[in-house]
Amino acid sequence: SGSSVRVVGRAAHATVRGVLVRKTTHTMYLSAGHRLLAVHSSRALASASDNNPNPSTSSLPPGSTVQSTVSFSGSELEDDDTQVVGTANSTQITATITAVAAGSISVTVTGATTPLTIPLPAGLTLPASLVGQQITFTVTFAGGEAQASPDQQGSSGDQGSQNGQGGNGGGG
Repeated sequence: SGSSVRVVGRAAHATVRGVLVRKTTHTMYLSAGHRLLAVHSSRALASASDNNPNPSTSSLPPGSTVQSTVSFSGSELEDDDTQVVGTANSTQITATITAVAAGSISVTVTGATTPLTIPLPAGLTLPASLVGQQITFTVTFAGGEAQASPDQQGSSGDQGSQNGQGGNGGGG
Protein backbone atom coordinates (compact mmCIF):
# COMPACT_ATOMS: atom_id res chain seq x y z
CA SER A 1 0.00 0.00 0.00
CA GLY A 2 3.05 2.31 0.28
CA SER A 3 1.99 3.91 3.55
CA SER A 4 5.27 3.49 5.44
CA VAL A 5 8.99 4.01 4.91
CA ARG A 6 11.62 1.77 6.43
CA VAL A 7 15.41 2.19 6.41
CA VAL A 8 17.01 -1.10 5.38
CA GLY A 9 20.62 0.00 5.18
CA ARG A 10 23.05 2.80 4.78
CA ALA A 11 25.89 3.20 2.29
CA ALA A 12 29.37 3.00 3.78
CA HIS A 13 31.22 3.97 0.60
CA ALA A 14 30.63 5.99 -2.56
CA THR A 15 32.45 6.81 -5.78
CA VAL A 16 32.99 10.49 -6.59
CA ARG A 17 34.29 11.66 -9.95
CA GLY A 18 35.38 15.27 -10.13
CA VAL A 19 37.97 17.84 -11.10
CA LEU A 20 40.65 18.78 -8.56
CA VAL A 21 40.44 22.51 -7.81
CA ARG A 22 42.96 22.60 -4.94
CA LYS A 23 44.94 20.11 -2.84
CA THR A 24 46.20 20.75 0.67
CA THR A 25 48.05 18.36 2.97
CA HIS A 26 44.88 16.68 4.21
CA THR A 27 42.13 17.75 1.80
CA MET A 28 41.26 17.57 -1.90
CA TYR A 29 38.75 20.17 -3.09
CA LEU A 30 36.82 18.65 -5.99
CA SER A 31 34.33 20.11 -8.42
CA ALA A 32 31.66 17.44 -8.91
CA GLY A 33 28.15 18.01 -10.18
CA HIS A 34 28.76 21.79 -10.33
CA ARG A 35 29.47 21.84 -6.56
CA LEU A 36 32.61 21.90 -4.45
CA LEU A 37 33.30 18.91 -2.20
CA ALA A 38 36.02 18.47 0.39
CA VAL A 39 37.50 14.96 0.41
CA HIS A 40 39.75 14.44 3.41
CA SER A 41 42.72 12.08 3.47
CA SER A 42 42.43 9.24 5.94
CA ARG A 43 43.98 10.61 9.10
CA ALA A 44 44.09 7.18 10.71
CA LEU A 45 46.79 6.12 8.25
CA ALA A 46 48.96 9.19 8.74
CA SER A 47 51.56 9.34 11.48
CA ALA A 48 52.25 12.51 13.44
CA SER A 49 55.43 13.10 11.43
CA ASP A 50 53.85 12.24 8.06
CA ASN A 51 53.57 15.33 5.87
CA ASN A 52 52.33 13.26 2.94
CA PRO A 53 49.50 11.01 4.15
CA ASN A 54 48.27 10.02 0.68
CA PRO A 55 51.21 9.67 -1.73
CA SER A 56 48.94 8.82 -4.67
CA THR A 57 47.34 12.29 -4.56
CA SER A 58 50.14 14.46 -3.17
CA SER A 59 51.46 15.67 -6.52
CA LEU A 60 48.16 16.04 -8.39
CA PRO A 61 47.95 19.39 -10.18
CA PRO A 62 44.72 21.40 -10.27
CA GLY A 63 42.66 20.31 -13.27
CA SER A 64 43.30 16.60 -12.71
CA THR A 65 40.10 14.62 -13.20
CA VAL A 66 39.93 11.98 -10.48
CA GLN A 67 37.73 9.13 -9.42
CA SER A 68 37.74 8.66 -5.66
CA THR A 69 36.29 5.91 -3.54
CA VAL A 70 35.23 7.60 -0.31
CA SER A 71 33.83 6.50 3.02
CA PHE A 72 31.61 8.53 5.30
CA SER A 73 32.99 9.80 8.58
CA GLY A 74 30.34 11.89 10.29
CA SER A 75 29.72 14.80 7.90
CA GLU A 76 33.06 14.33 6.10
CA LEU A 77 34.10 12.32 3.08
CA GLU A 78 37.29 10.32 3.69
CA ASP A 79 39.48 9.35 0.72
CA ASP A 80 39.95 5.57 0.52
CA ASP A 81 41.42 5.45 -2.99
CA THR A 82 41.89 8.03 -5.75
CA GLN A 83 42.81 7.43 -9.38
CA VAL A 84 43.56 10.03 -12.05
CA VAL A 85 41.30 9.45 -15.06
CA GLY A 86 42.03 12.54 -17.16
CA THR A 87 42.56 16.28 -17.15
CA ALA A 88 40.27 19.28 -17.51
CA ASN A 89 41.00 22.75 -18.85
CA SER A 90 38.09 24.20 -16.88
CA THR A 91 35.10 23.32 -14.72
CA GLN A 92 31.90 25.12 -13.82
CA ILE A 93 30.90 25.57 -10.16
CA THR A 94 27.87 26.96 -8.36
CA ALA A 95 28.65 28.07 -4.80
CA THR A 96 27.80 30.67 -2.18
CA ILE A 97 30.24 33.57 -1.93
CA THR A 98 31.48 34.12 1.64
CA ALA A 99 34.00 36.91 0.92
CA VAL A 100 35.20 39.10 -1.91
CA ALA A 101 38.71 40.55 -1.82
CA ALA A 102 40.97 42.26 -4.32
CA GLY A 103 41.95 39.47 -6.71
CA SER A 104 40.01 36.61 -5.07
CA ILE A 105 36.71 35.16 -3.91
CA SER A 106 35.98 32.78 -1.04
CA VAL A 107 33.22 30.20 -1.43
CA THR A 108 31.52 27.55 0.69
CA VAL A 109 32.58 23.93 0.26
CA THR A 110 30.44 20.92 1.17
CA GLY A 111 32.26 18.95 3.88
CA ALA A 112 34.70 21.72 4.82
CA THR A 113 34.60 23.93 7.89
CA THR A 114 36.32 26.86 6.20
CA PRO A 115 35.65 28.50 2.82
CA LEU A 116 37.95 27.96 -0.17
CA THR A 117 39.65 31.05 -1.61
CA ILE A 118 40.13 31.07 -5.38
CA PRO A 119 42.11 33.74 -7.27
CA LEU A 120 40.43 35.90 -9.91
CA PRO A 121 42.00 36.97 -13.22
CA ALA A 122 44.28 40.00 -12.97
CA GLY A 123 42.34 43.24 -12.93
CA LEU A 124 38.97 41.62 -12.15
CA THR A 125 37.25 42.89 -9.02
CA LEU A 126 33.83 41.66 -7.99
CA PRO A 127 31.41 43.74 -5.91
CA ALA A 128 31.11 43.02 -2.19
CA SER A 129 27.34 42.81 -2.71
CA LEU A 130 27.92 39.24 -3.98
CA VAL A 131 28.67 38.03 -0.43
CA GLY A 132 25.93 35.65 0.64
CA GLN A 133 24.74 35.06 -2.92
CA GLN A 134 25.00 31.83 -4.85
CA ILE A 135 26.73 32.34 -8.20
CA THR A 136 27.93 30.14 -11.04
CA PHE A 137 31.51 30.64 -12.14
CA THR A 138 34.09 28.90 -14.27
CA VAL A 139 37.43 27.79 -12.87
CA THR A 140 40.22 27.48 -15.42
CA PHE A 141 43.50 25.67 -14.91
CA ALA A 142 46.64 27.22 -16.35
CA GLY A 143 50.18 27.05 -15.10
CA GLY A 144 49.23 24.62 -12.34
CA GLU A 145 46.83 27.08 -10.70
CA ALA A 146 43.05 27.37 -10.48
CA GLN A 147 41.52 30.74 -11.39
CA ALA A 148 37.84 31.74 -11.15
CA SER A 149 35.89 33.96 -13.52
CA PRO A 150 32.18 34.82 -13.49
CA ASP A 151 30.07 32.65 -15.76
CA GLN A 152 28.93 34.57 -18.82
CA GLN A 153 26.58 31.84 -20.10
CA GLY A 154 24.36 31.14 -17.08
CA SER A 155 24.21 27.81 -15.30
CA SER A 156 22.97 25.56 -18.09
CA GLY A 157 25.25 22.56 -18.35
CA ASP A 158 28.97 22.04 -18.03
CA GLN A 159 30.86 24.49 -20.19
CA GLY A 160 34.23 22.92 -19.28
CA SER A 161 36.61 21.65 -21.90
CA GLN A 162 38.01 18.27 -20.95
CA ASN A 163 40.52 15.76 -22.20
CA GLY A 164 40.44 12.04 -21.47
CA GLN A 165 37.46 10.71 -19.60
CA GLY A 166 37.04 13.67 -17.30
CA GLY A 167 33.76 14.77 -15.88
CA ASN A 168 32.05 16.61 -13.11
CA GLY A 169 29.54 13.96 -12.23
CA GLY A 170 29.24 12.41 -8.83
CA GLY A 171 28.41 8.76 -8.50
CA GLY A 172 27.43 6.46 -5.86
